[in-house]
Amino acid sequence: MRRLKRAILTVMCKIKISEDKEGKYELHGKLRKLMVLYFSTSTSMDDGIDKCPRYDRTIQSFSASDCKIMFEFKKTDLLRLLPLLQLPDECTFDNRSKMSGEEVFLRGLYELVSGANKHEIAKVFGRDWSAQARAFKYFIEHMYNNFKHLVMDNLQWWYRNGFFALSAEAIGRKMELGDEHKNMIAHFIDCNCLETCRVGGGPAEDGCNSARWDPNIQRAHYNGWKSLNGLKHQTVDNAYGFTVDLFGPTPLRRNDLTLLRESMINDRQAELQRGNEAI
Repeated sequence: MRRLKRAILTVMCKIKISEDKEGKYELHGKLRKLMVLYFSTSTSMDDGIDKCPRYDRTIQSFSASDCKIMFEFKKTDLLRLLPLLQLPDECTFDNRSKMSGEEVFLRGLYELVSGANKHEIAKVFGRDWSAQARAFKYFIEHMYNNFKHLVMDNLQWWYRNGFFALSAEAIGRKMELGDEHKNMIAHFIDCNCLETCRVGGGPAEDGCNSARWDPNIQRAHYNGWKSLNGLKHQTVDNAYGFTVDLFGPTPLRRNDLTLLRESMINDRQAELQRGNEAI
């Protein structure tokens, strides 16, 4: 289809600049043949292809057990969580297609829980894989833009509301410490690796014989120990499974101690900035 379209445009340009009447007549004949071939090819591609079904997926359309298995939330908790996330009633994607905010919420949560690919998710929720990809992108961007402050430079909030003490007590009970011993450990620091496609592996510009990306871009995201390209981020987790702080992402090439040192410097700078603002 792309080759035929390119050929049609080329013939039309030749007709425009040609001054020979006989040559124009021959070019018009070629143009008609190419147009017939183009439209016959486009219509034949639709033969035997069923339209993607559309399901009206809401929280109420799933049973209580399905909600627990597919989303790892109770059905009642999903109903409480949806209005708190402040998703619009109707979400508009970059291709002008629309989807309800409730369905975007369910699709995004299901992909995070299951890790299934776009085609498998489309079988559960309907539409095609492109709609699923756009819905997940919308969901992630909405969560990041509106709620990233909860897990970035926000340890003071968790401390003020007593979550540090609750987590330390839970760890102490797990360690079976007596009343004479007070546990001072409240959180666990862990670095997580996320594998990605090869960074900088494609062309740097459009067109034939285009320039390639600098190979150092790929090396910066490659970890020789794990033999993969990706990103790394550091999380601070409490005893109840909450991620209370997040630092990153950074290239996977960096080790855990580097992330720890950078996160401590970042926290210190944020603390000094808050102090200057208070003054």
